Amino acid sequence: MRPPGHFATEVVPFLSLELLAGKLVVPHHYRQRQASGLIGVSSPLIRTVKFLIRWRRALQLALDANALPLPTLAMQATKPMIARAESEKFPAIDVLRALAALAVVACHCTGLGRWPPESLGWIAQWTQYGWLGVDLFFVISGFVITNSALKLSNLPWRDYARIFWVRRAARILPLYYFTLLAFLLLVDHGAVTGDNALKQIVTHALLIHQWWPETAGSINGVTWTLGIEILFYLLAWLLVGMRTISPGRSAAVILFTIIVTIAYRLVVFALVPELPQRVFFANQVFGVLDGFMMGTAIAVWRSDPKNVSIVQVNHFFSLPTLLILSGVATLILALAILNANAVAFWEQPVIVGGFRTLVGVAFALVVLGAVQLPHTLRIPRPLRFLGDISYGIYLWHYLLLLWLQKSFDLAAAPLVLMTLLTTLSAASVTFFLVEAPAQRLAKKITSLPN
Repeated sequence: MRPPGHFATEVVPFLSLELLAGKLVVPHHYRQRQASGLIGVSSPLIRTVKFLIRWRRALQLALDANALPLPTLAMQATKPMIARAESEKFPAIDVLRALAALAVVACHCTGLGRWPPESLGWIAQWTQYGWLGVDLFFVISGFVITNSALKLSNLPWRDYARIFWVRRAARILPLYYFTLLAFLLLVDHGAVTGDNALKQIVTHALLIHQWWPETAGSINGVTWTLGIEILFYLLAWLLVGMRTISPGRSAAVILFTIIVTIAYRLVVFALVPELPQRVFFANQVFGVLDGFMMGTAIAVWRSDPKNVSIVQVNHFFSLPTLLILSGVATLILALAILNANAVAFWEQPVIVGGFRTLVGVAFALVVLGAVQLPHTLRIPRPLRFLGDISYGIYLWHYLLLLWLQKSFDLAAAPLVLMTLLTTLSAASVTFFLVEAPAQRLAKKITSLPN
């Protein structure tokens, strides 16, 4: 067994006995030069000595605790960083989450809500494109997931993996399984009673149902995106954990990902002539990877402290505002292109290959501007709450719309109104009873030792 003092003698042999004893010894000639004004109190030497004193205190704690191993000290040093990560909020991202969820709801209400398109006029013309809210979710996920992983990356690999995956699972799985069960009870249980029942159950339980056409949309169709999200989680976890991405490489990562994604979509267009199969394969992970990686690159770029500051352009506009306005302008251009090519969208290689990349760029500009806004930005609490329950809104609205259609003979307007009311109610209840408790439990069981 090693003696109690082995930590100090092996790890920091360069520290003097006076420093370890808590004494700051400043050479006489240095004090003379400091008194004459030749050396300031904030000189590199003074800062270095102060840093060594702080380390001396940490080492003394280790000695008093019978030589704590270095990984334990590293975890203790990382705990404040994790606490800051948990408390770090992006108010504008909450607003974007809410807008993305409501856009998808509007799309499904227009398409499935028995609402005659001619009665809505220009409203239906644009709400049918609400599926682009999914692309916004992908960019936001890329940023949020990578940002969370970066805050944990200084931990030992085992703790990094444990905390990351337990908290990610607590974030998506409880409500996902709850809404799957609700769909089977309220809408249709045929998927788990037929000849294909075992495959349906296993693939949905493991979040791999997106890999096969017969399971991708069979139970609560909107959950196909979660099969993509779990692969995004794996990718971000590996990229951050293996130190394969850095702030200086953000632009290169975006460019490489865009090239790979566009190439994949064009290959799908060339090799899959049938429209349903083409749509299916184009919506696999490599077909939507560019948006997620744009969000990842934003998080990595922002991990450099010098990139976090908010740059003022003039008295009226700031850099974040200009980024958001640029993103909105790019999105308007993308919507104009989509509106002009909606009928033959999947028949044009340029549109299939590049349209979603253009949308990803638009949303990336918006997200980049949003995360650069001050954390003290005042946003109405109801709007932020919509962001908190956006995951529930996304999972609940589709199955409740189908249930209301199945159970009641409602006209278009009452059907859409009831869908909104029941969705917001269900999402709010499950946020407090399912989502929030699960996340609190995950934080409790993954807390670092004292």
